[in-house]
Amino acid sequence: KTLAPQASIRSITRRIIANHFCTVYLFLILASFVVYPINSGWSAYALRLVKILTYPVSAIVLFFFGSYGVGTYILGKEKKK
Repeated sequence: KTLAPQASIRSITRRIIANHFCTVYLFLILASFVVYPINSGWSAYALRLVKILTYPVSAIVLFFFGSYGVGTYILGKEKKK
C-alpha cells in the first residue's frame, strides 16, 4: 500500500521520475564542487548544465511536490483513517 492519496501506477511512476530528475540535478551541483580542485573546466561545464536545468527542475518540484505541501501544510488536510 502507498500512503499517497494518488496511488495509481501512473502517479507513482511520475513521482519516481521526478525524484530521480532532482537527484541528478543535485548530483551535478555536488560534482561541480568535488571536481573543481581536479579540473576547473569540468566544474564550469557541470555548473552550466545546472544553470540550464534550473527552470525545468523548478517546474518539476513545484508541480509534483508542491501540491503535497500545499494540501498538507497550508490547507491542513487531515489523512483519512
